[in-house]
Amino acid sequence: MSDIEKLPKTQTTEIFITLCIGGYRAGELNYRNRDFSTFSDDEILLGTQKVKFNIPQNVDIKGKAIEGLEDQKSKLLAKHHMELKDVQDKIDNLLAIEYKPEENQ
Repeated sequence: MSDIEKLPKTQTTEIFITLCIGGYRAGELNYRNRDFSTFSDDEILLGTQKVKFNIPQNVDIKGKAIEGLEDQKSKLLAKHHMELKDVQDKIDNLLAIEYKPEENQ
């Protein structure tokens, strides 16, 4: 078992509770691991709280990592397939152009 797979059974962290007061998110409560009110005038800090999380122990970490990479690979293949198709279409269009010299009258 690698170090990344040795997860703690619990984790305690400080959570910052903020309220959005502007824009389309006005009234939305946020619970984050840092105080975003220091980055945005649209959020105010309501308070902090220590929270203890139970960490799942039977997670296939390598499998989840591979799953994420396979998803990324599929997206890249699709993106590049479309880019390659655009280039091939341009090549095909150029090859379809036929040069016909004008006949002298």
